[in-house]
Amino acid sequence: MVRLVCGVCSWSTRRLYDSDPTREVAGGCAAQRRLGEECGSACCRNVGEEVVAVRLAPILIAFVLLPIACRQEHRDVSPPNLLISRFDTLVPQLLRRENVPGVQIAIIDSGRVAWSGSYGLTDKSSSSAVTDSTLFNIGSVSKSITAWAVMVLLNETEIALDSPVQDHMTRWRFPASEYDTRLVTIRRLLNHTSGLSILPASESFSYPPTLEETLSRSYGSFRRLRLVHEPGTLFEYNNGNYLLLQMFIEDVSGIEFSSYVRSKVLDPLGMTRTTYAPADRQVNMNFAASGGVFTTAADLGKFIAATMTDASNQPGRNILSPETVHKMLTPENETGGRYGLGYKILHFYEELSLISHDGANPGWRAMFIADPEKGVGIVVLTNSDAGGKIVADIVCTWADRETEIELIGLCDGAEPIPKSQYAEDQ
Repeated sequence: MVRLVCGVCSWSTRRLYDSDPTREVAGGCAAQRRLGEECGSACCRNVGEEVVAVRLAPILIAFVLLPIACRQEHRDVSPPNLLISRFDTLVPQLLRRENVPGVQIAIIDSGRVAWSGSYGLTDKSSSSAVTDSTLFNIGSVSKSITAWAVMVLLNETEIALDSPVQDHMTRWRFPASEYDTRLVTIRRLLNHTSGLSILPASESFSYPPTLEETLSRSYGSFRRLRLVHEPGTLFEYNNGNYLLLQMFIEDVSGIEFSSYVRSKVLDPLGMTRTTYAPADRQVNMNFAASGGVFTTAADLGKFIAATMTDASNQPGRNILSPETVHKMLTPENETGGRYGLGYKILHFYEELSLISHDGANPGWRAMFIADPEKGVGIVVLTNSDAGGKIVADIVCTWADRETEIELIGLCDGAEPIPKSQYAEDQ
């Protein structure tokens, strides 16, 4: 009897993209709507010696003739060849099926970027292939990088994590409130328990040129940024928290935000391609801290790997101490265990919690997920609003290899390949 292992997994309906906290996103092959009982027949394989032919094979042959299927670039190939082979088969199919132009993927193993791959095109109207140097906006994944910059500044200045942020800002003050604004601490901005009203990041609004004006303007029914809940009593994801942290960094350091992050975090980690101001785009720097980073999967992989131990380095890479990194990755009690300091905490079952963050700006979707204790992780960057529909299938294919990582709720229906199947590639 042929036993199939499916590399395309179902993705339960879940709240994924934080730019719209009311949006429920179903991705991948949710409820097996598309692929039915074949459980991702596009990349099922026999656990025995031969690959099982499936009914989609003729379609795959047609895909080979399309630019979107054959444009791919790899480097530093050290994960098992089977995993890379599965990506090479699966990813072009996903791009075609969901009409996503391109994607970059990076794999972290043993606390380092072990492989990166680029597939597809830079946009729907272009014949230019995505390469390892193509920049992707990562939306709210930028917040994790901002959190590192904040922790560096606290270490340099000896400002306390639980210090009221208003004590350190010179350009803006909280509007009058029935709540105590001194309870809005740096920690509570980092973990989204500040009690502030939502500051929208949307194309529906025009934003003024300065950060202080952005924080002071009223935005329709959202009104202006103000304290609306008792700080520390409610976890509510909010871009406004990170705009205030951007101002905090600038007011305390006296250095423009992106320059500070460049010198204190990006350059020390060797993230040479990462920028807040790509040459070919106009950007609103007021949202740099909350969603302004443009980077590559390999560069972002370096940042994720910095939370881990590798052959010669401790977590923090001498930018932050291992103890500080551990604090950032620890679920904060006031968030109900859902968020640390700049990181989402995903609880799959009692023995497994992973760090993650996702991001969504118009035309871009990004996500990373990692297990710092094991030294493994994955980065997926896409250049389409539909990119979220392919992220789960890619992440779950990676999780199949990490047999101790069973992503319940994300990868229900995906059966990991036994470790023995990878032995020949290691």
